[in-house]
Amino acid sequence: AVETGVDQAVDALVDNALKFAGPGAGVTVRLVVAPSGVEVHVTDTGPGLTEAECRLAVQRLWRAPTAQNVAGAGLGLPIAAVLMAASGGELLLYPVEPAGLDAVLRFQPAAGTAAAWAG
Repeated sequence: AVETGVDQAVDALVDNALKFAGPGAGVTVRLVVAPSGVEVHVTDTGPGLTEAECRLAVQRLWRAPTAQNVAGAGLGLPIAAVLMAASGGELLLYPVEPAGLDAVLRFQPAAGTAAAWAG
């Protein structure tokens, strides 16, 4: 992974969750380890995004229609996506039912390490 890239990507996801989920919403960070790779999930119980908005949210300067008056430049998720790609991973965004967003940093195991990850 790019040095400090994972830290910066997690920070961007947590910052967005806290900023956009709204007062009283919950934010959870969890790590999932499986033979297919490692995932860091930052999930919130806020208003979330639609599937179409999830695809747009990684574009520079894009803002959800409901977040136009929230401070920020619309660069956090695009930067996290670039850091993940440079680190051999990816950033995925999923709507959560009934409300919320699951932002996932997914890393694929290096050759020969999948068995060690599975424990």
